[in-house]
Amino acid sequence: MTEEGDCFQVNFNWPFMIDGLEGVQPAGKYSVEIYDTRQGIFWFLKPRSRYAWFRICESPGLSGTLRTVRIDYDDLMKAISRDDRLTIEAERNQVD
Repeated sequence: MTEEGDCFQVNFNWPFMIDGLEGVQPAGKYSVEIYDTRQGIFWFLKPRSRYAWFRICESPGLSGTLRTVRIDYDDLMKAISRDDRLTIEAERNQVD
């Protein structure tokens, strides 16, 4: 098995929901780690499987709690696309 990961920040402008996270999450910046894995004897011939770790600060401040939750990569991409679409629509409505 081989595994490669990247860490980046996602900025949500709108509240959002992702399977695996409890309820509606507030807009804001979140840290995300994306991993590509390939498994099996001939792992180099197989398509990549992707998953993500999502970090949520549950109690902001110096004594805050950081929770890390594994989520589906496709669900994350859908949430990001939805956020982008809502932002574009809001900007268009301000111009009109």
